[in-house]
Amino acid sequence: MTAGPKWLTLSQAAALLGVHPTTVRRWADNGQLPSLRTPGGHRRFSEADLRSFSQQRDRLKTLGGLEHLWANEALEKARFSLQNLQSDEGWMASYGPEERELMRLLGRRTLGVMVEYALHPDRRKELLQEAHDLAWSYAEGARRKGLSLVDALQIVLFFRGIVLDAAFQLPDQVQLRPESARGLMHELNTVLNALELGVAECYQPTDSLSAAHT
Repeated sequence: MTAGPKWLTLSQAAALLGVHPTTVRRWADNGQLPSLRTPGGHRRFSEADLRSFSQQRDRLKTLGGLEHLWANEALEKARFSLQNLQSDEGWMASYGPEERELMRLLGRRTLGVMVEYALHPDRRKELLQEAHDLAWSYAEGARRKGLSLVDALQIVLFFRGIVLDAAFQLPDQVQLRPESARGLMHELNTVLNALELGVAECYQPTDSLSAAHT
């Protein structure tokens, strides 16, 4: 007779994966890690699922894996945060469903630029310009909506918080060397700074902007 799957508790699953139980719980809540609940409400994880999940994450730790792992985490956080953001809160109140979808697409492309920036040092100047242009596109839309510069920067700060929070949580998920963490944070901050400058420059008076570039 073939033996059935071996089920592990939350703490046992965390020990097998080498992460904190809170991280395992979040992965299960996000649907990244299959689990079931006992009649008493306790989580159980298949050992086979856990080992498969661990192998996938080990493959992500190869060249470029850290950046892609961060991007997946940031996308999940952005999706969750937008779903739970009140529609009448700050900048969100000025955007309808179609415009919010456009903002989501811009956000995804910006995350893509960040990953490419980390992976391709030879293209960094070009990618920083693309980040600047993405921010300018957003800022132009915000200006047409009558938003002030402070209001327009709210979404950039919202995005910055998601990006950096995802990066801060990486050490809980992988065995991350300090130099790798510092390198990733520096790369993310460089692109985020370009985004904020792009928004600010779009709001700068035309004559002042022209003088700054002469």
